[in-house]
Amino acid sequence: MSRNYTIPELLSIIGIRGYIPQAAVAINKAMQAKSELDYSQSIRKATELIVGIEAHDYGKSSFFEGIPLWLPLLLQHDDIGELLLENAIVDLTRTKNIVTTAVQGLDGTIKEYISNGDWQISVRGILAQKQYGYPKEQYQQLLKFMQLNKPINVANQWLNDAEIYSIVITDFKLPYNPHINCIIYEFNALSDKPVELKINDDV
Repeated sequence: MSRNYTIPELLSIIGIRGYIPQAAVAINKAMQAKSELDYSQSIRKATELIVGIEAHDYGKSSFFEGIPLWLPLLLQHDDIGELLLENAIVDLTRTKNIVTTAVQGLDGTIKEYISNGDWQISVRGILAQKQYGYPKEQYQQLLKFMQLNKPINVANQWLNDAEIYSIVITDFKLPYNPHINCIIYEFNALSDKPVELKINDDV
């Protein structure tokens, strides 16, 4: 009985077997298909080219042993719900806040009032559907988060391990992409921590 592969499965198999030009062309055609018929024909062609090659479970961590991985990122806000970015690649940068004082006759400067600044967070990835079609719902939800003028709750191992649980989006970019079922996204953000104000009754 024939099996229907998804694009991620086809790519994982090709990654094991080595570069297969004909299969790569077929997958590229599937990603640019303008109709469901064209998509199905391209997937069928790519599948025929890899017949006999075992499909590994790309969802198991053991399959990617020794390979750098991205981690899923969940965005959440009570006003608009949630959005799971399954293949988000997160970069972290942090600059310290340091007041420096130059003293005559002394090489260098005196460093005072040292504190940690905000984490600068860069996120990039792709919104994609496993089947034919434009990921409209994901795209609309992404835009809601990108344009939200409030802190956003985040669940991501890389961020949470750095004690980042809330971020504020500073800017975002949606680069051109020719593939009908994929949307590329990039955005930058700053870490956010709630400020607790204590009222002194004696004042």
